[in-house]
Amino acid sequence: MTHGRIRLRELATLAAPVVIGQVSHILVGFADTWMVGKTGQVALAGLGLAAPVFLVGFLFFSALFQGTQTLCARRLGEDNLEETGTVLSSALVLALLVGIPASLIGIFLPEVLMPGISDDAATAEVAADYLQYRWGGGMWLIVIAFVFRGFYWGLGLTRTDLFVSVLFNGANVFLNWVFIFGNLGSEPMGAAGAGLASAIANALSVAVFAALTMRHVMRKKYATFRARPQKGIAVRVLRLSLPRSVQALAFTHAIVFFKIVNDAAGTTGLAISAVIWRFLGFTVLVSLGIGTATATLVGRELGRGNPDEAARFGWIAVKLGVGVVTIIAAVFSLFAEQILGEFLTVSHALSVYDGNRPTAELVAIGVMPFLVMLVFQIIDSVGIILSRALNGAGEVLYVMYAEIGIAWIVCIPATLLGAWALADSAPLMGAWWGWGAYCVAWAGAMAWRWRRGSWRSIQV
Repeated sequence: MTHGRIRLRELATLAAPVVIGQVSHILVGFADTWMVGKTGQVALAGLGLAAPVFLVGFLFFSALFQGTQTLCARRLGEDNLEETGTVLSSALVLALLVGIPASLIGIFLPEVLMPGISDDAATAEVAADYLQYRWGGGMWLIVIAFVFRGFYWGLGLTRTDLFVSVLFNGANVFLNWVFIFGNLGSEPMGAAGAGLASAIANALSVAVFAALTMRHVMRKKYATFRARPQKGIAVRVLRLSLPRSVQALAFTHAIVFFKIVNDAAGTTGLAISAVIWRFLGFTVLVSLGIGTATATLVGRELGRGNPDEAARFGWIAVKLGVGVVTIIAAVFSLFAEQILGEFLTVSHALSVYDGNRPTAELVAIGVMPFLVMLVFQIIDSVGIILSRALNGAGEVLYVMYAEIGIAWIVCIPATLLGAWALADSAPLMGAWWGWGAYCVAWAGAMAWRWRRGSWRSIQV
């Protein structure tokens, strides 16, 4: 077997549990969208409005996993396993300090923020209710869970995360059924019920992670819950994670993007975009899963003093990601009309949606943006994977600056231009072209930096 095939097999073995776990998360997102969509257009539009807002908060506050993973992978390569326990304990202290204020923000911010994003009071109210449960009730748990994930990802123990992900997602779907529709004696809560279900499932995932990490074998080998937190290591975790948090603020352009969609195409365009967003999220999470495995291997090889090997893993990961995402995009494109038709139908008993507009008309509006964005996701996979590889090498500042610049200098102007240029014929299509421009620019910036190789000499 050639060295290239050995590397690909090692990458695929490490990435497969992460990818499956990520796919299971997006399937829960599909379940959220499908179940909420059955309760009405306003609920679905509210979910679409809340999704990018939550994503920004999620990326900002869960970024501690980045520093945790990078440090643990580097210590793995250095064969310094007990210090990974110190990294974990230090990061968990940070998680509490970050997570509790984060949840308080999620309780009070949505009622102020959402009316400014949507002119439709009912849509804004649904979005605020969802966020108060999903963000306000669950963000502190998400932060803690992602510290555990960073620890297990950094050590290459990705099957543990898969196990927890399956439990989380199974609980989430069941609780969706309970709270969205009002089963088992619960009051029907609509979109807010989806937020509550996720918050409870997050609590379950933290409990399971903690129990698994307290096992004797983990405490003996990695000093988990034995090693005391250290200020110096906590500072390193924060230094590697903070640029990721700032980078997440750049992703507020997603909120502006959906605001442009709402202004250009109305509630109809927003509801269609909510479905497109969910399915693009599927390919994004697959790429993130491969990128996460790549970051671990890059960190490990740099810890061993093998930067050339780390570089090879980056390009092998790109080939793997492009191939997998191409297959997924091809499958989705074959069933694009059926997918949109199912998610844009309020119920199987109704044939109308958005007043007197039939579902078939909505599908016709949404199918071209959906197909075009599936193509752009193939390109986006390059940027996603290499950005994770760069983060794994400690090249966090460049990734942060690139995200900020591309988001605001490329994506938003291109979105405004596209919506304006196609205002009379296809404003929704015009807006999504702007997101496509973002994908191309992001992939190009990450590929250039990886090839340049300045990340090879970074110490963490």
